[in-house]
Amino acid sequence: MHQRPVERKAAAERKATGRKVLGRKAILRQSPYSCPKSYTPRRRLSPRVASPNKWRRIEMLQAKKGFIRRYRVCLEARRAGASELDVVFPRGTYKLRLLGLVRCEPPPHSSPGLARCEAAPQSTPAAALE
Repeated sequence: MHQRPVERKAAAERKATGRKVLGRKAILRQSPYSCPKSYTPRRRLSPRVASPNKWRRIEMLQAKKGFIRRYRVCLEARRAGASELDVVFPRGTYKLRLLGLVRCEPPPHSSPGLARCEAAPQSTPAAALE
């Protein structure tokens, strides 16, 4: 029987430790709802931004820091009793804006489609004037 190097290494490890391969019957006896009793930490990174470009990532992380700093200032002002008209949260505040609880900064520029619609003159058809 031909074994791959990985299988040979695993077989040698099992032989050294005295462990055996779990058979079909033993696997079927296990509960499908059981889980391991030990915990193995998986990932250590918790990325806030993703970009293959290192400098773009740095720029985005700095922008995120600025957003968090401005957001905290606004939140503290609201908690201190400032009215919702006095405090303008940074652009990107999502849930509070959706719930209508805060005002937010407008986008830096409107999209081309919106600008075209807003700039269209409002004319009344001639038939409506008669």
